[in-house]
Amino acid sequence: MKIKIEGGRLYDPGNNLDGEERDIFIEDGIIVEGFSGADKTIDASGKAIMAGGVDVHSHVATYGLNLIRGMNRFYSPREIGHIYAKMGYTHVNEPFMTQVTANYVHHELSSIPILDTSAFLVLNLRDAETKIKSAKHLEEVEKIIPIIIAGTKAIGLKIYEPFVKYAERKYILRNVTAKKTLSFFSGMSRESIPRIIMHTSPELFGEEIENPGGFHFSHVGSAINNEEAYQKVLHYLNAGATVDLGLFDLEQNLRISNPKQTVGEVFGRVDMGLSEDIVFSKGKVSENEAPFFAFKLALSQPSSHISFSTDSPANASFEAYPKIFSWLMKAENRANLFDKELPDSEYSLLDIARITRHNPAYILGLKNKGHLGVGAEADIAIYDINEDTKPSELEACFKDCAWLIKSGCIVVEDHRIVNDQVEKKTYYRGVEPLDYEPAKILTSYSTFRFENLMVDEVFTAKEVKV
Repeated sequence: MKIKIEGGRLYDPGNNLDGEERDIFIEDGIIVEGFSGADKTIDASGKAIMAGGVDVHSHVATYGLNLIRGMNRFYSPREIGHIYAKMGYTHVNEPFMTQVTANYVHHELSSIPILDTSAFLVLNLRDAETKIKSAKHLEEVEKIIPIIIAGTKAIGLKIYEPFVKYAERKYILRNVTAKKTLSFFSGMSRESIPRIIMHTSPELFGEEIENPGGFHFSHVGSAINNEEAYQKVLHYLNAGATVDLGLFDLEQNLRISNPKQTVGEVFGRVDMGLSEDIVFSKGKVSENEAPFFAFKLALSQPSSHISFSTDSPANASFEAYPKIFSWLMKAENRANLFDKELPDSEYSLLDIARITRHNPAYILGLKNKGHLGVGAEADIAIYDINEDTKPSELEACFKDCAWLIKSGCIVVEDHRIVNDQVEKKTYYRGVEPLDYEPAKILTSYSTFRFENLMVDEVFTAKEVKV
């Protein structure tokens, strides 16, 4: 199908388009240079156009969420897909998948309509404990990790706990410190694993990281409790690291955390094979300064190293994104958030496109997403936003896009979802050949056969190797 979008203003950092009025031509699901004789023409005059949103960090398929759904405390897969689509999003990344839960996570992701998906693999460091104690094993691990990532159909490697702990007292001397772990992974080559994802906690800021530029730090805002931690994040950014923000909406939210970070009512606990259970709770964020510092970081200056996130649903549900965008764009919308004074800077539409499209796509390695250039996937969101839009109207506009096109198919037309059966894709980082033998050592503590932990295509949507 050939679609022409006329008269809209494009906001695309990847192609240096800051509100320029241009036509977009779509053919066979791809943005092309041009053609004559469109099958459908969309009049986008007076509207803002961005690439489809890419959420780099949102818990939508974490193991245990079905338990929470059964208590009517989390969205169904269909609701997830529809809410994201109405907000103009076309891709979501699940940040918490382990080897043992990989098939489950991908099956859950494949149940979400409309959205393309991907997932970070959380490596259980207990499995690699004997290897990460010494740099002499670095080359061996550099060969093993890409195999695990490819086999579990993950798009990146995440370190949730930068230490290895044993509950058994007799093994206490075998613990691996965070310092040793961070030093080991800092030395890894960026060829096979471009950037290691690090779960950010206040404890992490007490450690020294030799090569911050090799890491992406998740939801940093939730871990910044003081000025010292804030300066640590700035140091990471200056050293070439990337971060997603972990912003807040200050409401009661479902929280997925370790027991130490639990807030409010606890109603679920899941053992994922890590040193501590994962706890599901619901309540307002604890009374510390993290929300203030998170917004201070976001407003200091949007950069090529910063992506939007709330650690959804922990700091804010993904449904709250439009409200937070309105806070970032207009100082008057956030005037009463904190007693302390935030920077008075305001995001432009180009800044919003940068942190919700361009930068997340870069972090995930999605070269054909997050921009509106020729050859890109035709994932396009059109919003009723222009220079005359009032600050009080921004939230509603971001919550309810006028049009959404996904892979060249119209999903939202005139603010209504008209097609939620559009083809979905699962993006993952692959290697060839996929030889499992070198990686079997990482399941030496497990009762599972290694090959049974790998993800078959029956659990995924259409697979796309990056």
